[in-house]
Amino acid sequence: MVVLSNGQSLNKDLVCKIIENADEGILLSASKDCITVQIGTLEEMEKEIIKKMDKRLGFKKNKLAKKLGVSRTTLWKKLNEL
Repeated sequence: MVVLSNGQSLNKDLVCKIIENADEGILLSASKDCITVQIGTLEEMEKEIIKKMDKRLGFKKNKLAKKLGVSRTTLWKKLNEL
């Protein structure tokens, strides 16, 4: 999505409304703190998040568990489901 504005600022409410009403797709961000996932079931999206975060963190499980806010045990269970 590209947002063009004639003014010096963007209307946050309008941008949020456009995003909420968008067809299924991917939102891209230039920020390193963001990842994108395909819209799917909660389980599918969770798996994609875990895979992408694992790769981004260099496959370091302790860091991954901490970043995801779960225990290492919970992380291992989720990884075994993959």
